[in-house]
Amino acid sequence: MSQIRDLVDAHATPEQMTSRTGLWKKFFTIPIYSQLFEPPTDIEAWPYTLPATLEIVTERALSKSPLAVQNDEVKKKAEETVKEIVEKGDGLKWIDQEKGVFEYPYKTQVVVIKQKGN
Repeated sequence: MSQIRDLVDAHATPEQMTSRTGLWKKFFTIPIYSQLFEPPTDIEAWPYTLPATLEIVTERALSKSPLAVQNDEVKKKAEETVKEIVEKGDGLKWIDQEKGVFEYPYKTQVVVIKQKGN
């Protein structure tokens, strides 16, 4: 599903690509963070998959801020592109191909931070 991520990213500003670029980690370097919190610990990434359909993947892609703020023409083109990607099926792991249900990979990053003095 990297093609769908790439589609969304093509419309993103650098600020909107914080998870892919690691820009979110800059939060830990700002002075107020170090004044109030201990250094982050237990940074982990948990990959998992969810069952998805063309409709679910399309709604998710269009709800991402880089596409959500676009005009109707851009959204329609993105919707068509998502459909083409899913119909092509490259790399899809089908759960139930007849019903159009496939695995949709996710990765959740978890960071534990502790307030100083606690």
